[in-house]
Formats: sequence, structure tokens, C-alpha cells
Amino acid sequence: MRNPPLSRLSSRVVYENPWLRIREDTVRRGEKSEPYSIIERPDSVVVIPWSDMGSTILLKQHRYPTQKYSWEFPGGAVRSGETPEQAAIRELREETGVRAEHLTMIGRFHPIPALAPQLTTVYVARLTEAYLSDSASEQYVDDIVGLRIFSRSTLRTMAGNGEITDGLTLTSLTLLELSNNSHDSPSPLRDR
Repeated sequence: MRNPPLSRLSSRVVYENPWLRIREDTVRRGEKSEPYSIIERPDSVVVIPWSDMGSTILLKQHRYPTQKYSWEFPGGAVRSGETPEQAAIRELREETGVRAEHLTMIGRFHPIPALAPQLTTVYVARLTEAYLSDSASEQYVDDIVGLRIFSRSTLRTMAGNGEITDGLTLTSLTLLELSNNSHDSPSPLRDR
């Protein structure tokens, strides 16, 4: 027997700060009602700065909740009044110093759909290898402690051996691979 969708009976905010809001809804599940907690956060973007030679930038960030360093693609929240593409251009510039005027959207996903309605949009910024190498600079904003340029084969190795653990970055890498292997639209993201 199929379970019917949950329906909201009531909702209240139980916690709020400038970065998130936690809501507790009372929902109906069949004949019963029960609480359901939801985390509201702004939508977000991930930007993959991709060179014509198959290199990209990863940021090294210290993540307080895990007390570990994490390799991640540039990205962040979409601000009020911004489009996701505008946010991606801003985040790339703020976090890496790289300026990109044209981005290609390669996918969207909900990072934790059981807890949050947040939508993440992934873009590729196509750049020359020289521009990527020359313009990338460590910005040290937020929790960023370093920046490195990696080849695609190194990214695959890092993802496979657990060096990259950030879910947004791993999902974005998967979308990059899918866009690279698409037969519907040839991609310039081939390995060289």
C-alpha cells in the first residue's frame, strides 16, 4: 500500500539566525499527526572553474562541525535579489579572485531533501589554463585556508580515496562527469 503525501496542519519557527531558520511543522501522516522539523536556508551555488587543459580550483576550508579540513569547489548562498548565476559569478570572484563572465549551468539538486527545501545550482566557468593559473589567488574569506589547482584525474583519485568528503563538491563532480559523457550535447570538458 502506498503512503499518502504528508500534509501540513500547522507551522512555527523554533530557531532563527541570519543564516538559517528551523521550523517545526505538525503534519498529518495518514490518520496520525506528528512533528516534522525543516531547516530553511537560502538556495546555493557551486562553481567549477574549468580550464581548457582540464584543470580546476579547489579551496581548502576548515569546517567547524566536523573539525576537519575539506577540499571544496567555490560556492555559497544566493543572496536576496540575486539570480543563481549572479551568485555564482560573485562567489567565484570572492573566493578565488577569478572573474568569469559566462557560466554554463550543468545541474541542480537538493542537498538534503528530507530536511531542507534548499536548491543548489551547479555551474562551470570555462577558462584558459593560463587565466586560471594567473588569476587564481588565495582570498582567505570565511573558513578558506588555501587554494590549489588540480587536474581532472587527480580530482577523480581524491574523490575515490576519500580526500574529498564535501557532499556539494562530490555531487558537482558527478554532474561534471555526466555533462562530459552526455551524447545529447558535446562538452568541451574532455580530458586532455
